[in-house]
Amino acid sequence: MKVNNPLMFRPEMILVYKGSNHVIHNSSDRMSHQYAIISKSLKINAEETLQWAIRFKILDVTLLFVLFGQKVYQEIEEDGEKMYLHLTNSFFYFNETPDEKNIVIHGLLIYNREYSEQCILDERFKYQILLLKDKSITEVLETSKRMMDEENENINI
Repeated sequence: MKVNNPLMFRPEMILVYKGSNHVIHNSSDRMSHQYAIISKSLKINAEETLQWAIRFKILDVTLLFVLFGQKVYQEIEEDGEKMYLHLTNSFFYFNETPDEKNIVIHGLLIYNREYSEQCILDERFKYQILLLKDKSITEVLETSKRMMDEENENINI
């Protein structure tokens, strides 16, 4: 499936559930389309700045993909203030396919979700994000892929 109308800082996103939770498989959360929000620089938790974060909703939570560094954060709102929790057991992989005007990022999100203390599942989603082609996003994707490749090489040593 391909989306057709990206905006520079409101890319289109498709998510498809690929996990084993039958409740999600049989719900409207199995597949979704949304306009995500992309931020070049986002200050979180009063001390950390994230570079190139994509904010989107999945199931009943809001997550951030951080392209530069490939991290996943969950947005939590308490007393009207937003806090961001780094999900160290959640991660995503991606590939990009550029054309004349757009960049399509597609990959797999592994979302480590705690339903209760006794039930923690790795929920898997395939995703596709359509961005307008821009030199800065191209450079970030190349740097992020290079960092991911170097990390994989260090693991295999």
